[in-house]
Amino acid sequence: MASVIRALLLIVVIRIGQRIFRLLYPQIPQQQNTNDPNMFTPAWPLDQPCDLYVYVSPQAIQTRFPDDQLVLKLTGISIAKLGKQSAEWKGKIGKADERLYSHVYLTRAGVHPNPDVSGYRPMDVVYRRASLTGIGRRPRPVVNLLSKDAAPQSAAEDAPFWYPVLRIGLVRRDGPLDVNGIPPLLRQYYTVDRPSHTYLPVIYLHDQWQLQDRRRFLDGPSDVNLDIQVDGMSPTWHHILVSLAHAFSQQPQSDGPMAGEFEQLKGMFVETAPWLIALTFAVALLHSLFDFLAFKNDIQFWRERGADRGGRGLEGLSVRALLVGA
Repeated sequence: MASVIRALLLIVVIRIGQRIFRLLYPQIPQQQNTNDPNMFTPAWPLDQPCDLYVYVSPQAIQTRFPDDQLVLKLTGISIAKLGKQSAEWKGKIGKADERLYSHVYLTRAGVHPNPDVSGYRPMDVVYRRASLTGIGRRPRPVVNLLSKDAAPQSAAEDAPFWYPVLRIGLVRRDGPLDVNGIPPLLRQYYTVDRPSHTYLPVIYLHDQWQLQDRRRFLDGPSDVNLDIQVDGMSPTWHHILVSLAHAFSQQPQSDGPMAGEFEQLKGMFVETAPWLIALTFAVALLHSLFDFLAFKNDIQFWRERGADRGGRGLEGLSVRALLVGA
């Protein structure tokens, strides 16, 4: 199974890598960008001091900004120099089916996300929302089938759950952007202002990368914790995560062995540093290359031996054993 996973990862990286720089970093001469109506420049410098607000609210559309719903505020941060930061929030859910949402705002330093506050401008605020609760299939309890008291397993049922991790990625995107060259999967993340030909920074919430084993299923009023993680990310890594999340969402839902394999892949991409994943891919590629060279040398050796023995070089040798060993 490890070889299957390795081959799958290599195929995914190769297919995505062929288009990443062409899509995300179009090589267009600078003198053509000034008059091209489809070229947009950043609305904020990459080193712009920013404030980050995170609210947790039962409303899907936030119209009020009370202080008791503000769970995290970071001031004076810079996307260019942002390192990993984390915080923990503890709250309470009144009933099992209550819905809670995280509202994430990135603003210029000193700007409040509330549009009713004086000095508010839409191009000074970036907003994203993610659901912290949902309905999922509750895993079946582990039963010892050899025990005399083992009861028959009931069918899996859907139940409300709380997801205790909120990952916020601020994309370090700088330079001109060709709006016609944005891949379809990424268009929802970009906010552009056509009169000024500028685009806002990108916030990526890993809400499509929820791991099933991290879900906490609710049966009633409960105390909950939320681990909030904030970090910068490159446009390339953002594109890879969005593409992979879309590919995983197209797979049929099942409880079989493949579901566990997909969960392991998702956990690797979410919880592992990008440089370590790249190193793993490089090692896997070298391993595959060495396997191919070893098989090639085996074939060459037995061909030369056959030539020396009048075409009987493979006599007494199992070709199947040779293929399996290579």
